[in-house]
Amino acid sequence: MKRALLILTITLLTLRLQAQDLDILDNIQAKGTAITSFEGRIEKELKRKDTTIVQHGNIHYISPDKMAALFDDGDYMIINGNRMSVDIGIFHGKFKLSRNKTMRSVSKIFLYGIQGRCKDFLEESRYTMETIQKDGLQIVQYTTKKKHFLGLGYRVVIFKYDLNDLLVRELVLIDYSNIIDSFVISEPQYDIPIDEKKFEH
Repeated sequence: MKRALLILTITLLTLRLQAQDLDILDNIQAKGTAITSFEGRIEKELKRKDTTIVQHGNIHYISPDKMAALFDDGDYMIINGNRMSVDIGIFHGKFKLSRNKTMRSVSKIFLYGIQGRCKDFLEESRYTMETIQKDGLQIVQYTTKKKHFLGLGYRVVIFKYDLNDLLVRELVLIDYSNIIDSFVISEPQYDIPIDEKKFEH
């Protein structure tokens, strides 16, 4: 009898935690999708074995499908509707997202992360998801054991949201070689006019 009661208690606690997770994910999406625009500073940190490369720049976003990360050293990553222009890391060129699955996946990571569309990202991807609260952040982590062809893609994707306003503060990408690429957003200003030329390249 005691064992059955213990199992029931654990099951109820698990269901309660799942419901709490779903509630906060719904709240994160409500906050993120309500944003019409924002801009701020962005810090990109690439960790590869014993090497760390840090870049600083500005990030600009207009809902629902425009984002530009423009770095001080001239590197950039721009999403503008169905098009993506990139000159950063291993990515170089201009891409039509409807025809390029890899770049479409990358664009979704950034747009869905900003918009707080955590559940949508899970449903449309091959990942499993877990959530945790730590250091004032709601952390949503996606992992997969499935390898992409030639090892392309990301083994782990992490979205981090500030628990005070539930808006994105960091995105972390870990590839199959354990290279860690993190993007930290700071000094955000929301719902402000942004020059559309920021998204042209």
